[in-house]
Amino acid sequence: MKKHQDIVKRVLFTMMILFVYALGQQIMLPGFDITLARKIMSHNSLLQMFGLTTGGQMNLPTLLSLGLGPYMTAMIVWQAIQSLDIRAINNMSVRQSGVLQRFVTLVLATLQGIVMVYYLQDAIKPLYLISDNINLGPQFTIQVQHPDD
Repeated sequence: MKKHQDIVKRVLFTMMILFVYALGQQIMLPGFDITLARKIMSHNSLLQMFGLTTGGQMNLPTLLSLGLGPYMTAMIVWQAIQSLDIRAINNMSVRQSGVLQRFVTLVLATLQGIVMVYYLQDAIKPLYLISDNINLGPQFTIQVQHPDD
């Protein structure tokens, strides 16, 4: 019975992680016009291809729309860095290496999130916290001007 107890714990943990991941892909990001965002994302072939290759849900702006993309990209970048055979990287402990991998993942997730917000900036709803004439929606997102503006 003790042999199977470890396997049951691992399976339950995996099921819990999959449940949280599936739930995170159903929670919509606040501040977006969902119909306009769906229209924009469905017409952008780059986001659709990115979503298909990384397990993301690129048809709606949800909490986990990026999927495993940042993690997968970071691991590919980390493998490339390790293949350079740099002494400082080869002498890192497992813990230091893990921290650096997480940092690379965070940077890539931020960059991929910025690209997603760039494409969805037309779908951002106005956000009024103080009064009706101060719109804070664009200030909480990234303002990048389109070249044709």
